[in-house]
Amino acid sequence: MSRLRNFTRGVASGYVQMAANIAFTLISVPLALHYLSKAEFAVWALISQVLLYLALVELGMGPSVSRILADHKDERESGVYGGVMKAGAIVFGVQGLVLAATAFLLAPMTATLLQIEPNLREEFVFLLRANGAMLGCAFCMKIWGTPFWSFQRYDVSNFNVSFGFAVQMAGIWWGFANGWGLRSMLVGNGLLTIFSPLWNIIAGLRLGVFPKWGAWGRIERSIMHELFAFARDIFVMSVGAQLLSASQVIIISRVMGLEAAATWVICSKIYTLAQQAVGRVFDATVGAFTEMFVRGEADRLSARLQDVVTLTASLSVAIGVIAATINESFVEVWSHGKATWPLHVDILLAIFLVVACVSRCQTGISGVIKDLRVMRLIYFLEGVTFVCLAAFAARKLGFIGVAGAATLAMLPWSGLFGMQLTRRVTNCSWGEVLSWLRPAVMLALTFVPVAIATRLCVSGAPAVVRLSVLVVSLGASSIALLWFFGLSNSLRAELIARWYSWRGVVVSDGRRSSLVL
Repeated sequence: MSRLRNFTRGVASGYVQMAANIAFTLISVPLALHYLSKAEFAVWALISQVLLYLALVELGMGPSVSRILADHKDERESGVYGGVMKAGAIVFGVQGLVLAATAFLLAPMTATLLQIEPNLREEFVFLLRANGAMLGCAFCMKIWGTPFWSFQRYDVSNFNVSFGFAVQMAGIWWGFANGWGLRSMLVGNGLLTIFSPLWNIIAGLRLGVFPKWGAWGRIERSIMHELFAFARDIFVMSVGAQLLSASQVIIISRVMGLEAAATWVICSKIYTLAQQAVGRVFDATVGAFTEMFVRGEADRLSARLQDVVTLTASLSVAIGVIAATINESFVEVWSHGKATWPLHVDILLAIFLVVACVSRCQTGISGVIKDLRVMRLIYFLEGVTFVCLAAFAARKLGFIGVAGAATLAMLPWSGLFGMQLTRRVTNCSWGEVLSWLRPAVMLALTFVPVAIATRLCVSGAPAVVRLSVLVVSLGASSIALLWFFGLSNSLRAELIARWYSWRGVVVSDGRRSSLVL
């Protein structure tokens, strides 16, 4: 299957997953707020954040296995490919046991650290232990999902997650309907723990991405060394990323209280979804970039990285402007007026969205070239910087301080280093790398005034009306402005040529166009 077809499937299925995630969020949060108090909802959110930190016990092994499988996928009969999978399976099994034991032992201490209210402490401890056990089981079966990345079959994983949301939602809904309260999350997570590995096993057998019988090879010491060396770097990077992306709720709950933490979860949700939506573009190209690097296609890698960075920057600007403009109305409708925060926070989070998405494209190439020696330190320092800034700023400025600290922590670390890494990989100058962002700047200069004017025109209308008008008008205008201002001339011309090619139209030079990743 061609890289373009895999890319198209990956992006399309990624947005299907996004739609499923949005539907899950739009249904689950109001449902939880209906059956739970605001403090209980905050406990739910805190457990989810703590589980993200417990998942760090993976030590970067998942991406490491997938990346190294990509090096050997063209020689699956040699036994090396199967040896990598066998080594990964053993490590995942041990990690699952460690995770479950850690959750059980540290649950009481975590409740004290997060200052859980006395009447909710026992429930928090039980839920953290139970969810930790289920997450440990999921780890033990994780190996079956690792080959899809190396074969650029992101659609398999994306549809797994999409249907998983439906399965999880069904379990949560059943739990709430039967009076399980906070423990409803156990039903949903339990069903997901069974569903996800079954999906991977069936899909893997059908696609033939697993080693054939007799070609599983042996676990060589060199394989284990390579896995752990690459995983070590990914782990340090993951710690830093978690400190930046998953510590806001914990910091806010300690400094500002459980209800403030619940407000942050609700009001920032649109930016979390937006970051995932924009990130699908880069996610769907990493496998192709890796294949280009392994096969020595340096010029093609450089050209496609430029296109992806430009497109990602412009998409993040368009979606960030829309998110900042509609979030007040969206939260009012979604939470039935139970949560709100100042417009300044929306603006700061929109800026963070753009910085985070662009820097992720540029720093993400370090995984493609398997050189994380500096990147691991950059991410860790970035995370530590954010925690220190946010803990101080939250006391002085509240939500505004936390939102501003995120961007301030990212710019001097992954922001600057990402551009330097991009220069090294592509052999471009600083001016050339910065020029990739010119379309995004032009888009911002044209779209921001449109968004401000539209918001002012509907400022006196009911929340539902405001939200509807803003979504329709800004959505339509963003598509037009993105096409005319948000793309480079070369990328726009190539997309037009591809469109004609799909329709069977011969372009002016008499040849069919070919957009090859």
